[in-house]
Amino acid sequence: MHLFGNKDLSKALARSASGGGGGGGGGVFVQHAQALLRVLGHAAIPLLLQHCQERAVDMMRGGVIPYVQVAKVGVPRDLKLPSAQLYGIDGVQGYFTAKLVDLEGYPKLEDGMLQAFRETGNILAFTATLDQALAQVRSEAS
Repeated sequence: MHLFGNKDLSKALARSASGGGGGGGGGVFVQHAQALLRVLGHAAIPLLLQHCQERAVDMMRGGVIPYVQVAKVGVPRDLKLPSAQLYGIDGVQGYFTAKLVDLEGYPKLEDGMLQAFRETGNILAFTATLDQALAQVRSEAS
């Protein structure tokens, strides 16, 4: 599985996101977070984080938790992880496709749950990047 869609994009964007893209100032995402810090100022960061926290809690309560509870009903109790070495990737995928056929037909699961996970994950990634940017700004100031 590739983080950014395919092998070439993952290689290029992962290097850029981690700071390996040159420039020495951190990754692209951290540079954007540093620009956000300059625009908002350090005094606004607690308010920004409070809004992020509230949104993440809302997404968990209103999106993720209800869908996980529904999904648990559709997941068979005898679900196990088959060995990819024995069955191969296609065999493992076929196993899960057959076992989770009840979940496949649930339309809200696809739209609502995935969107809730996306938004929650984006909030977590954003706050982690903001933390990295704050750490770099502090280290440069000292």
